[in-house]
Amino acid sequence: MRLSQLNLICSIACGLNLIPIVLPIDLLSRSFLLPGGAQTEVDRIIEADQLLQKGAQQYEANQFQDALESFEQALKIYKETGSYSQQIVALSNIGVTYRRLSRYSKALQA
Repeated sequence: MRLSQLNLICSIACGLNLIPIVLPIDLLSRSFLLPGGAQTEVDRIIEADQLLQKGAQQYEANQFQDALESFEQALKIYKETGSYSQQIVALSNIGVTYRRLSRYSKALQA
């Protein structure tokens, strides 16, 4: 998936005023996607998934700045591991959170 497609999806999500999304962890399928079944990569993805979940909980508790930091940390890991589908989720959550903070230009950049 190209970056322009990711940005489009995030823009649509922000426009619909969606709440943060957290997809279920599917470790079995991810382990087959990783070269040589690298356990460290799986561990990193688990860490990012946990950050995504933490961010969603923070968002629901109106701790928007904390949620933003959790989503951004998760995005960094997803980029490093090449987990494109989860990058979409993290970017969408970042955009929604910026929108909730009334930082609309940042929401569009996400």
